Amino acid sequence: MVVTTTRDQKTYDLWITNDIVVPPVAIPYYYKNVGGFPVQYTAFKQGETTEVIVTAVSADIAPAGTFSIPPDFDKISKTDLDQMSNVH
Repeated sequence: MVVTTTRDQKTYDLWITNDIVVPPVAIPYYYKNVGGFPVQYTAFKQGETTEVIVTAVSADIAPAGTFSIPPDFDKISKTDLDQMSNVH
């Protein structure tokens, strides 16, 4: 399928499948109404594009700790983060 951006009318190829069911949060919001799960598409973020190709899907459970914060993580304040990013 070919999709067109509303902002600049550019077109992009989009491949979808209905062979698997995924939670809605797994689908980028701008593709939520395409009628399936995108397996090859262009992602958009902060004016940049990235080509995404899903090569495998698994029902396996993620290993413990996959989504946890490591113990050596340095916690900083929003002010510190802004200073590191030169945001004022």
